[in-house]
Amino acid sequence: MSRLARPCAGRWLVLSALVGFAASPALATPRYSMRIGQKCNLCHANPTGGGQRDPYASQYLLPTRLAMQLQEEPPATPDPQIGESVTLGADLRTFFLKSDAAGARENFVEMQASVYLKLQLDPRFSAYVHQEFGAGRFGGGSAEAWEIYGMGYVLPGNGYVKIGKFVPAFGWKTPDHRSFTRREFVFLPRFPPHSDTGIEIGTHPGPFVINASIVNGAAQSAFDNNDEVAFVGRGAWRSTFRGVNAVVGGSYYYDSGTAEKRQAGGPFAGLHWKKLTWLGEFDWGLREPSASGSISSFTTTNELAVQLIQGLDVVGTYDFHDPDLDFQSGAVHRVGGGAEALLFPFLALRAVLSFYSVDDGPAVGELGFSDDFKEGHVQVQFLY
Repeated sequence: MSRLARPCAGRWLVLSALVGFAASPALATPRYSMRIGQKCNLCHANPTGGGQRDPYASQYLLPTRLAMQLQEEPPATPDPQIGESVTLGADLRTFFLKSDAAGARENFVEMQASVYLKLQLDPRFSAYVHQEFGAGRFGGGSAEAWEIYGMGYVLPGNGYVKIGKFVPAFGWKTPDHRSFTRREFVFLPRFPPHSDTGIEIGTHPGPFVINASIVNGAAQSAFDNNDEVAFVGRGAWRSTFRGVNAVVGGSYYYDSGTAEKRQAGGPFAGLHWKKLTWLGEFDWGLREPSASGSISSFTTTNELAVQLIQGLDVVGTYDFHDPDLDFQSGAVHRVGGGAEALLFPFLALRAVLSFYSVDDGPAVGELGFSDDFKEGHVQVQFLY
C-alpha cells in the first residue's frame, strides 16, 4: 500500500508546531460560548462562530462579562457600527515563539491581521467580507479573502442560507492554531485559508444547532478539480441543568475526489460548571487512494480551563494524532499549559508552554520526529 498520503499529514504537523503560519486567523472562542451558555450566533456575525463580533458582544459581553474589571466602570469601547447598515471589526495577533526542536529558531510572528466588514442589506439579508492580510504561503505577504459571502435568514427555526466562500461548520472552531484538530485538520486544507466555496444552510430549533454545506472540496483552487462536490454536516445539542452547561454534537465530511476519496467525522462536546470549562473533539479520518488501500487516522484536541477571576484563565491542553491507525507508524502527543488574560475588551494576552512527545514509528521517523521537544509562545491580541 502506498505511504505517500501518510507522510504528507505528518509534514504539516511538523510545520504547524515549529513555524506558526501568519495566515492562521483565530476562529472563535468556544470556551466563552460554554461559559455563558449561548450559541455562537449570539456573539458573531457568522452564525457558526468566528470572525467579526456583533455589537452586542463587543459593547456588552466583552466589557461586562468576559474582560477583567481593572477599574470601577468598564472602559468605553468603540462602536463598530459606522453607519446605519455598516459594521467593522479587526483581529491583530503577534507572538514570540521559542522551541528546542531540531532546526527551530526564536521568532516573532505576525500570526493574524484580519479586517471584517458587514453590510446589513435589510433585517434579514447581509453581505460579509473577512479580509486576511499577509495570508500568502508561509506568510508571504499577499492579501487573500478568507471569507466572503451573502446570507439571508429565510429558513424556519431562525435558519439561514449562506452563499459564497466560508469556513464550513465542523467540530469546534478553536482559536488555538496549534491544536491538532485545526492544524492537522481531518478534511480542510492544511494551508490556510481553510475556507471553501459553496452553499450552507443552518437552523437553530430550540436547543439544537444543525448546519449542512455543499462546497467544492478544493479550497486552494477557484474551481473544483474533480466532478464531485464535498459535503459537510454538523449538529449539536445544548442544555443547561442545575448550573451545568453542556454541549454534545458531531460532524461529518465526505469528498469523492479524483485522486482520493476522503471522509472524516466524530463527536465533540463541552461542559461548564462553576469555574471549570472542558472542550473536546475526536475526529476519525479515512483516505482511500484510487490506486491503493485505505488509510485511517485519529486526531483529538482537549482543553480544560479554570477561571481564576473574570478575564483570567489557567488553561491545560492535550492533543493526539495518529496518521495511520492500521500500522505501527508512530504518533504524536502534545501536552500544554499556560494562562490567558483578557485585560480589556480589546486586548488579550496568552502565554503557553507545550511538550511534544513522539511515539516511534516509520511514518514519524521519516518525518524527523526522532526526539521529543518543547516550545513556548507569548501572544498579544488586539481585537475589535
